[in-house]
Amino acid sequence: MRRVILVALSAALLACGGDGGPTAPSVPNVLGTYGGASAWNWSFLWGYVFGLPNWSSASCPGSISITNQSDSNFSGSFVIEVGGDCIAGFSGTVSGTISADRDVNFDAAVPGRGHLIEFLLHNCVYASGDTQLKGWLSADGLRLQASANATGDPQDCRLRFSGTR
Repeated sequence: MRRVILVALSAALLACGGDGGPTAPSVPNVLGTYGGASAWNWSFLWGYVFGLPNWSSASCPGSISITNQSDSNFSGSFVIEVGGDCIAGFSGTVSGTISADRDVNFDAAVPGRGHLIEFLLHNCVYASGDTQLKGWLSADGLRLQASANATGDPQDCRLRFSGTR
């Protein structure tokens, strides 16, 4: 009887992958195009009036297309379209990483103009803050954000992307 139980237990261990140790979670597939009518948003804190923050903001249509993925690394392109608060559109490249728990680190560049964060937050005199967009991949979309502290006005600058697949 002990031999039958031992054989059954050994077969069960082999069917589960051998040593019985936990398997590493897989990295999610991030390939696709994410976008929307107000996908790109940025806001600026211009100081305080009667103790309340004085924010201005803008939003524009656009998308991010991730066309290549190798394990946790990905690359593709982005577009910010004319419309909403945008009177000019432009595009560039993206690259980044995604973790098994769906966290995303993201860099975007505008050809001839540098990093997207610096380009879009050109009204800010950068003092400290994010150098990459960070966010997460949800079941139906991609959410990213970055913020920078500035010297002078505006005092705080924020860039966000929220797009559905």
